[in-house]
Amino acid sequence: MNEIKKLYVLEWRGPYNSLDELYADSSTIDGSIYLITGKEKYERGNEHVKYIGITERDPAVRLRDRDHKEKQGKIQRKKYWVGSFSKVSNRNTRAHVELIETLFIHYLFIQDVRIINKDKLKKKPSVPLTVINRWILKCDDCHKVNKSSRLADLPDVILYDGE
Repeated sequence: MNEIKKLYVLEWRGPYNSLDELYADSSTIDGSIYLITGKEKYERGNEHVKYIGITERDPAVRLRDRDHKEKQGKIQRKKYWVGSFSKVSNRNTRAHVELIETLFIHYLFIQDVRIINKDKLKKKPSVPLTVINRWILKCDDCHKVNKSSRLADLPDVILYDGE
């Protein structure tokens, strides 16, 4: 078992029912990772994580891009969540955010979750890391005790030891 090299704490804010609602909340501007939950047209069962993305811009602006609207068109009953690094995490750089996105996509793929973006499956995370997910309701700063069933596929703690 390898030594954990990086620890990240992500504070997820949501759920947002629409892009307009997300755009109106100024607290999401510093978000660097986002996810969309829902399900595809002919998919049965509960909604779950369908897309994980990263951005250096305001997530609400990124999600309004034309290429993103096409991807979102496949998802029904959409809910949006925006993740920001807490102050105790390693620095928020593009490389750190890509490392976390790669970890999440690999983890969901192993769990047989059908996500739309699979481009990060070509390589595994480069270092052992741990990600702690903290879910916060969009309306206030209290911790969300009961996680939505839509988020059940993404655990509160993911530990990747490089294996």
